[in-house]
Amino acid sequence: GIELLSNNRAQQLAIVYRRLPIRFEHLCHLLEGLDFSMSIEEEEIESLLQVWPNASEQDQVMKHKGLASELRDVEQCVRRTALIPRTDSRLKLIRLSKALNTMHRTSREKVKLVHDACRRLLESSRWRILLRE
Repeated sequence: GIELLSNNRAQQLAIVYRRLPIRFEHLCHLLEGLDFSMSIEEEEIESLLQVWPNASEQDQVMKHKGLASELRDVEQCVRRTALIPRTDSRLKLIRLSKALNTMHRTSREKVKLVHDACRRLLESSRWRILLRE
């Protein structure tokens, strides 16, 4: 297909796209709908963000006058991302959501540990003796 990006840049993008646990088109669909339940880990989103096509690359691909099918697969993927408003911001928002979910889960586990410790303390006969002294 027609090459608009440098071979090095195209290879970078292709490697990250291939390593995704979901199809690239499915990722784009989830980004369009801002679907926070996507089955992709926070670290994978971070990898994507590190190589995500910038505005200049997206513009370069969008300026292509021919058919999208004439482009290399990588340029077609970049074109697909350019069709979604603020894709990098959407990815960052999903990454934040996943991070907050992890923090929430961890916090709940810690609160449960403190709650269990307090309950055991209240049930402890030694504690009651100490309180009387």
